[in-house]
Amino acid sequence: MWKQMDEKLEDKAKSHNLSAVNVKTILHVSYTIICTNTLYESVRSVADPLIDSQRKPE
Repeated sequence: MWKQMDEKLEDKAKSHNLSAVNVKTILHVSYTIICTNTLYESVRSVADPLIDSQRKPE
């Protein structure tokens, strides 16, 4: 499956006069950013209520 995806990506990159390595790097960085943001939001959804529960009422 991954080999087929790599081959399709290389073909697509060539058709746009791009290097497949550059395209893969861009995709990898984008995927990493998306995963990091998703993880951050998940942690916040758990941490925010805990932090709020520890705050002293004013």
